[in-house]
Amino acid sequence: MVEQKKTCRVLFYGDMGDVCLSLPVVLALSKVTGPVQMLFADRNSICKRILERLHTLAPLLESQPYVESVKPHSGEAVHWAAGEFRSYHTMTQSLAKSHLLHYEGQKSLPKISVDFRAPWLFNIPADERAKGKIVVQRTDRYNNPSFPWHQIVERYGSRILFVGSDREHKMFCSRFGNCEYVHTKDLLEAASLVAGSDLFIGNQSCVAAIAAGLGHHRVIEICPWQPDVIVAPPDEKVRYVLNAGFAIQGIQIDGADQEVDPHFNVASVPPRPPGKDAPGWYYPECQNTPIFWSLLPEVMRKHGLGEDEARRKILNYNAKFNPQFFIGSAQEKDAEMFKKALKEAGA
Repeated sequence: MVEQKKTCRVLFYGDMGDVCLSLPVVLALSKVTGPVQMLFADRNSICKRILERLHTLAPLLESQPYVESVKPHSGEAVHWAAGEFRSYHTMTQSLAKSHLLHYEGQKSLPKISVDFRAPWLFNIPADERAKGKIVVQRTDRYNNPSFPWHQIVERYGSRILFVGSDREHKMFCSRFGNCEYVHTKDLLEAASLVAGSDLFIGNQSCVAAIAAGLGHHRVIEICPWQPDVIVAPPDEKVRYVLNAGFAIQGIQIDGADQEVDPHFNVASVPPRPPGKDAPGWYYPECQNTPIFWSLLPEVMRKHGLGEDEARRKILNYNAKFNPQFFIGSAQEKDAEMFKKALKEAGA
């Protein structure tokens, strides 16, 4: 049993984003026990090794008033093995809530109250380099082909500061267009850039978790098959985007040629051929065809589009005029998962 106002030792293993999304629970625990000792070990085989990256994560954690220390685990007895949270996780439940459910399942720990709508990162200085800018991060995991990155870069590329690895930046530019890269030595520096910016846009990553912890204006690229990053309901500061466009903080993006249900994701080709009510695939200035893959190269050629962009445009165009064709498809299932994730977050 952890006594009140006695230092609590918490053990973590997993990805850096997992750790960042545990912080609402760590903060709530510290209000009962006092500042928490955060210990780290490499134990979870499904995640990257954390100890070799601890130098990147530690400065951010150590900057928080509710964290007493950050160090590798050396065999000390721990009060909460937070790295075991995945046994409470589902595809539509936020990692933050999974941490809370795992914590509540440990009967030896004191009762806590967690407000996921409130910030959980404090005292982060605003980096002047980001003033008037949009901070972007996109990793190579948990992507959504329907997210309107091309439009974002086309309209706001001069305002973008990309954070993340050099490899991620090169991959992003090769797909969506050039933008400025800022090398950050650790996550505290990345957090300072987010804090100093007008807006953060990114996929389900550790910097997205940081933006949530700061309560910062943000737009999140939702992964269709695992929307487990919706920590709190959308409000004036956050947009979770599965498909179509968004408007936030003076940033306006139309993510589809035609207006479609914003919960309707058409990221991939439906699993069945057109029927009598959908005699073929259509797109302006192109010949209709019953074979999607015949239309795709024609749209790419005539409209000067890359494959991802052409696919998205064709699917959204057909979804507008022939929505019944998509009923029962994988896209409808993605939309249902997204709606479930929003509901679990309290939306």
